[in-house]
Amino acid sequence: MLRVEEMARLLRETDLTIAQAARRVGWRSRNRATEAFGEYVGITPSRYRAGCSAGGRLPAFEPSLPA
Repeated sequence: MLRVEEMARLLRETDLTIAQAARRVGWRSRNRATEAFGEYVGITPSRYRAGCSAGGRLPAFEPSLPA
């Protein structure tokens, strides 16, 4: 999902808010962006950004599979 990958890049490389990053990649709703991001990456955009800034290991970009 290209929007999620681009949003992740924006969260890693810019100081945009999550809402701004979501709008920049084409989502009008921050909630929908957060939902899609979580489905695809497995964590919320906030946790993803926190992992980036803390130098933590980030999840691979693979869709979450149902258990």
